[in-house]
Amino acid sequence: MAAGEKRAEASNIAWCLTTLAVLLVSGGCVFSWLERGAELEHYQRNKFFYQQMRELYEMKACRQDWMKEMKFCKKQAEFHSLLKQFFERNGNEMEDRKMWTFSGSVFFVITLVTTLGYGNFHPRTPNGQMFTVLFGIVGLPVMCYVLSHFGRLIVEV
Repeated sequence: MAAGEKRAEASNIAWCLTTLAVLLVSGGCVFSWLERGAELEHYQRNKFFYQQMRELYEMKACRQDWMKEMKFCKKQAEFHSLLKQFFERNGNEMEDRKMWTFSGSVFFVITLVTTLGYGNFHPRTPNGQMFTVLFGIVGLPVMCYVLSHFGRLIVEV
């Protein structure tokens, strides 16, 4: 390989790495900006509904020491645990899973542009959904080019 070809190859590798970094960082920033607030509101809303449901069935006297051992109070604690499991199991988490932080958003961008699409989370806001479409239209061809370039480079080596 001539010196000019090596320089061109190094330039292509640098372009691919730079493009990949820009794609991931920009997507991570925008998605976390668009979705993080909605994610936090979702958790707050679930906590509110959970507390409202607890207030409907919870007997306040069961908090007292002399009542805790009564069968009704034990069953109430058991129901409380089941209700919490129901909320968490059905996509109504109350604890922050930090899906739309910067790192979570970068993970989403990687699954989007590599078309892996694990499906474990998706944008909930209309702006996030629209940006997903636009980002996919731009990001998929760019990622295909980068991956094909690195594939070709590996085969040549």
